[in-house]
Amino acid sequence: MKTTSVTFTYPFDVGKAAISAAHLPDHWRKVWCVESAHASQITPPPGVELLVRDFPRGRTLRGDDAVNGIAAVYRELGADCDCLVKVDSDTVVFRPDAFTAPVEFADVDFAYIRRHHFESRLLANGCCYAMSRRAIERLADFPQSHPANFSGHEDLIFSEFFSCKNKDLTLCQLDKTKVYWHTKQSISPRHFVGHYGYITTDGMRRLVAEHLKTIKGQ
Repeated sequence: MKTTSVTFTYPFDVGKAAISAAHLPDHWRKVWCVESAHASQITPPPGVELLVRDFPRGRTLRGDDAVNGIAAVYRELGADCDCLVKVDSDTVVFRPDAFTAPVEFADVDFAYIRRHHFESRLLANGCCYAMSRRAIERLADFPQSHPANFSGHEDLIFSEFFSCKNKDLTLCQLDKTKVYWHTKQSISPRHFVGHYGYITTDGMRRLVAEHLKTIKGQ
């Protein structure tokens, strides 16, 4: 299966994005999407491509303009792969197959970390999710304005589109409690994803190393 990952990043976060990319499978195509104003300031590590696309990114990729720009990037990259995985700069995927195997072996269209029941289990956390080509093709009908109650949050908008507006698409929900949130949990070998937001790049590097030791020692 041909898999592409995409990370939307900028100069402040490229150190974290490099850590994230280093733990993705070598056979994946890895893409960083950056603004033209930042392209000259970013040197991607070996194996990572720069895709320069300008659109209003808002605050943390939030708002209609940002979400519509992301959808255009998804359509562009998704036309040349079987599975497109969105990964945040501050996220390390310890078990990539958790996202790609459902797409490859079970014809799942959207594999995502589900939110807790009181948040709505149909909605995703945005640090990492995978989309099939069929799901990406549905973005041809992606609306230009989005639910006001989502406050422009990219993960809520895309998961609502794939799960609620396209009810024939198949879903695979991944357990949020098996994701490491550095502000809330101790390190466990059961974690398949680590989220290292709101800390320094060196702090992320140190915690990832501790996590890998724990996983290998299980």
